Amino acid sequence: RYHICHAWQAHGQPCPFAPDHWRQSRSTHPSAAAQVFAASLVQEQAMVLVQDLYERVREHPFWQGASPDELDTAFEAIEKLVTLKLHHLLFGACAHEQALDTRLQHRIACLQFLEAKHLDIDEEIVQRASFQSCLEVARQELCNMNNYKSPKDKVVCIYNCCKVASRVLTLTSENSQKKSTGADELLPLLILLLLQAKPAALHSNLSFISNCRHPSKLTGEQGYYLTNIMSAAEFLLTVCDERGVLGHADALSMDGALFTSQVLSRGLGFRV
Repeated sequence: RYHICHAWQAHGQPCPFAPDHWRQSRSTHPSAAAQVFAASLVQEQAMVLVQDLYERVREHPFWQGASPDELDTAFEAIEKLVTLKLHHLLFGACAHEQALDTRLQHRIACLQFLEAKHLDIDEEIVQRASFQSCLEVARQELCNMNNYKSPKDKVVCIYNCCKVASRVLTLTSENSQKKSTGADELLPLLILLLLQAKPAALHSNLSFISNCRHPSKLTGEQGYYLTNIMSAAEFLLTVCDERGVLGHADALSMDGALFTSQVLSRGLGFRV
């Protein structure tokens, strides 16, 4: 932390990650909105610091003539160092994010009665001999996010999870000679995965990745899969209101009244 603060102070600014600065910031921003702002400011400053340290490395004589791959490796190392050292300030850093984690967990608990058929997942996919074993692998990858503290490592967990799910769809498509699969087929399967995996701190993980992973690294397949997981989480949060009433009649292949009765029978409620 000393080296990080020193690099920041080299620009004539107080380090936002110093203990005294952070305690003062929290004490002077008591409201929920101010806590969200303070947390987002710290995340933004952390990413500025990553970029600043990377520029210092790239301009250092030792790195002159380094290949793009070597510079990319240096950037990854810097991002990982900063996010590991500041993880306690960057991950789930405000009450708002923690409340969204709790709300999402409540939603998942209330929706445990949903099955593949309610999400219009092709019966041919469910009947595959390897379906449950593949889902178990994907669920484990998703839950592994909480074993890592860097945004890259968390993204890799999401990538591995979605890759397994996508592979199941691809194999089914090839065997049945259907058209190649896309987001329309992948999203319902990821919703089912979230319901079965019940990953802890899901919102905080997704927020941490979005805010602390460099945008240039969230492209291609990794960016695509991250977007799909975020969409699946959003679906679970918005599929119905606080009374358990479906937002849209065609959101699920299930009678609306039956859905509401199933939710209410859980007795958990949606208000957090």
